[in-house]
Amino acid sequence: MSTVTVTVNRTMHRSRTISFIAPRLSSILNLPAELILAIVELAISGKPATLATTCKGISSVVEIILYRTVVLNNPKTIDLFYRTTLSRPRAFFAEHVKKLIVTWDLSERQTSSISKIIAFCPAVWALVSPSCHLFSMAMQAPDYNGPSEVTFQAYEGGDTPDHLSPPFLKLSRTLTHLRFCQPSDSWYSPSFILSTFGPLPHLSHLQLSRHADANEDNDLTFVEDIRMILRSKPALKIVVISIFERCTWPMSRAEDSHIWNLMHSVKEDDPRIVIMNGNCDEWRYLEGCGQGASWNEWRPTDFWALAKG
Repeated sequence: MSTVTVTVNRTMHRSRTISFIAPRLSSILNLPAELILAIVELAISGKPATLATTCKGISSVVEIILYRTVVLNNPKTIDLFYRTTLSRPRAFFAEHVKKLIVTWDLSERQTSSISKIIAFCPAVWALVSPSCHLFSMAMQAPDYNGPSEVTFQAYEGGDTPDHLSPPFLKLSRTLTHLRFCQPSDSWYSPSFILSTFGPLPHLSHLQLSRHADANEDNDLTFVEDIRMILRSKPALKIVVISIFERCTWPMSRAEDSHIWNLMHSVKEDDPRIVIMNGNCDEWRYLEGCGQGASWNEWRPTDFWALAKG
């Protein structure tokens, strides 16, 4: 019997050791573990189920690659993966699923399924969700400490930050990357939004969004809040501000808007600021939402690498 061991480093100094055990010695399993992963990842674009039958050791590598990033982007993939969680031991998902991406607007039944899926994947370190409320439901699971990276389509809150804070405060000690990809339907200042999550002492990457040609008084508040956040959170390495043009004003450009000019002055004072044109639902595309794709057919784009250029 042969064993190959891989140590995989994660954010927040997390690491884990993976052992591939095969009943017979396979020549590929004599290679360095990192090379085995690279070879199998190149080969997996064909038929992963066929590749997995090669031997038990290769099957273990295939499972690591397929399940480390789970993309749930339509009702079929949600139902399929939910059934998969019912057919395997809970420990399997705790070991394998490290990034969970949900980009489908959920029905009530699907919301229940997603909450149960998240509860089955307590080791997820990065989570993408169309809804803050969906995530707050998952955070109430007693054995789920929360990921270090979270992406939301937009902020959903109440009239006070306490609306969501009890489940979200669990994140404060570990959260490093936080994204709000699109402006909310209602106005919330950046400081109000962040107060939902507590002090966030390790926050290093932040994305916020704002409509162009909106209320100019709120623009001023937005900018002053960004300046305050930059001063009060020294761990921040990058703050991305996505500015969305008004779809009903086809002749307007985000670059000519009041908020863009204000943010440009902040950028001149602090190089951590990145200003980008916002595109509705682009986050779904970047996170791997393709028509008919299942969770094992997508490799999401790194938004932060794109923002840094």
